[in-house]
Amino acid sequence: MNEKAFYSIVIAIVVIGGIGVGIAYNHQGQTPVNTGAYNLDLVIIPGLYFNSTVTHQPAYFVLENGTLHSSANISIPSDRLIDLTIFDYDSGPGYGTPPVYTNVSGTIGGVVYVLNETMINATNINTGSINIQNNSVPIKNISEANIAHTFTVPNLFGTGKDLNIPVGTQMVEFAQFYANTTGNYGWMCNVPCGSGPTGLEGAMVTPGWMMGNFTVS
Repeated sequence: MNEKAFYSIVIAIVVIGGIGVGIAYNHQGQTPVNTGAYNLDLVIIPGLYFNSTVTHQPAYFVLENGTLHSSANISIPSDRLIDLTIFDYDSGPGYGTPPVYTNVSGTIGGVVYVLNETMINATNINTGSINIQNNSVPIKNISEANIAHTFTVPNLFGTGKDLNIPVGTQMVEFAQFYANTTGNYGWMCNVPCGSGPTGLEGAMVTPGWMMGNFTVS
């Protein structure tokens, strides 16, 4: 499958899946979803062409209005409930991840919700199906063997107080948080998923792939 076709299928699945995400979470009896919440939807796609030397790398994208956009610059409003959904098509595993980043931090309740457990199978993406049901599993940690990426915003809540979402392999996850201090931050993945002997090159050091700017305004 060529990359253009892959993107189209991903977008179609995510848009359909995104409808189910709200249904899944609203049935949990947890913190009610604020109707004024701001939605931040991220999609992780593996195997994207980087350059002739590195070849293929994974990348985060921002999903807005049914279109994938670069994640080099992500913006959210301050003093709003943020509904964050991450759709991961990458299979991992994330060996070499520092243990602290396998833990959830900065979210409401200190958890993320894995929606219907594992739902995405990138090898069978042609089926165009994500089986989102009205259930989810709250988690506080993902093991190194099952982690694919993290979405981390260092110091978002003050010095040493990070937003950290460990992202499981081929999972859809939902979390909520507040960012009450305006400013410019950075976001990054803390799983060694790039090129090179350490996995810390390529996508890991390139804005719009596994890192970028994160603005609260």
